[in-house]
Amino acid sequence: RYEFKINHGEWVTSVKPSLGPGIAERVWEAVRTTDENIDICHSVKTELRAALSSLVGDFGILAIPTVPGLLPKLQTEPSALESFRARAFSLLSVAGVSGFCQVSIPLGMYDHLP
Repeated sequence: RYEFKINHGEWVTSVKPSLGPGIAERVWEAVRTTDENIDICHSVKTELRAALSSLVGDFGILAIPTVPGLLPKLQTEPSALESFRARAFSLLSVAGVSGFCQVSIPLGMYDHLP
């Protein structure tokens, strides 16, 4: 959010782009993020990075799914999409927060899908 606010906040505030439901709320939430919230996020990021580095060490590998399950269908209800998005970001954010490299490898099929 902080990086989004720094890179795009002024543009979003001045242009007020027309964004779809869900996206608009997340964009404005990022733009309205306070410095206090950013400081808290940085301290949590530092703690998490140290914990993950301690867990994995210099030569370890952390293997987690890329997404939390089958992707939602186009007609999925917004509340279910938001739930999926939150679960997905909890997995997708590990690399960014930890500083680790991230590689996505399809390792099989489920319900005829990779």
